[in-house]
Amino acid sequence: MPKSFDLANPRNEALAVTVLLALFLLVSLFSVRHKSITVDEAKHYAYGLRILNGNSDRLNSLGTIVDDSKMPVTALNALPAKLGTFIPDGRLKRFSTTIQAGRPVTILFSMLVAFFLYRWARDLYGRRAGLSALFLYCLEPSIIAHSQLVTTDIYGMGMIMLATYGLWRFNRRRTIPNLVIMGVLVGLSQVAKYSAVLLVPLFIVIQLVHDSPEILAWVRGRDVRSLASYVRGWILGSLVVIVLCLLVIHAAY
Repeated sequence: MPKSFDLANPRNEALAVTVLLALFLLVSLFSVRHKSITVDEAKHYAYGLRILNGNSDRLNSLGTIVDDSKMPVTALNALPAKLGTFIPDGRLKRFSTTIQAGRPVTILFSMLVAFFLYRWARDLYGRRAGLSALFLYCLEPSIIAHSQLVTTDIYGMGMIMLATYGLWRFNRRRTIPNLVIMGVLVGLSQVAKYSAVLLVPLFIVIQLVHDSPEILAWVRGRDVRSLASYVRGWILGSLVVIVLCLLVIHAAY
C-alpha cells in the first residue's frame, strides 16, 4: 500500500471509514427506490405510528392480541410522518406519510451499527481488522436488503450486537458508566426484537465464564472475603442492569 494512504495515519483511516459508509448509503438509497412494499412493512409501520401517538395497545376490540411481532423500535421509522405534521401541505408532506419515507431511517441505523462494528473489530485486532469488518458489512447483500425495510430485523441484529459490545467494554473497564451503558443497550435490545431476551441468560453465562479463573482461584484458596465481595458486586450490578432494562422497556411502551 502506498505511503500516501498509510492506515496508520488517522486521517486516512477516517477517510476509508467515510468512503465505505457513504458507499453503503448510496447503494441502499439507490436500490430502495425500486423495492416494492413487503408484506410485513405496513403492519410494522402502523405500530410505530401508534407508539408515537402514545398507544402501545396490542389488543383489538375483542381482546385478542394483534401485532404480536411488532416492536416499539419501528416508531423511529414513523418519525418522518410525525415530523411531517409540522410542515406545510404539499408534495414533501404527502411523501413524509409514506412507508418509503420511513425506510431511510433503517438505513441510517444500519450505518450506525456498521460504525460500531468497525470500532469493536478495531479495538480487538487493529485498524485493518476494523476496516475489513466494515467492508464486509457494507457489501453484505442480506444486510443491504434488510437495511431498506421497515421491519425489526436490522434493529434486532444491531441492538444485540451493540449490547454485546457494551458487555465487552464493561469487562475491559468495570466502571459505573460502562455498566449503565450496557444496561441501557440491553434494554433497547428488548424493544427491538423479542428474541433479544436470550441475552439475559447468555450474558450471565458469558460473565461467569469470563470471571471463572478468578472465581476458581478464590475457591481453591478459600478466599471467602474476595468471593463474597465479588458476589455482592455481581448482584448489585445485575440489579442495576435489570432496573435500567425495565425503565427502557417501560419508556418505549
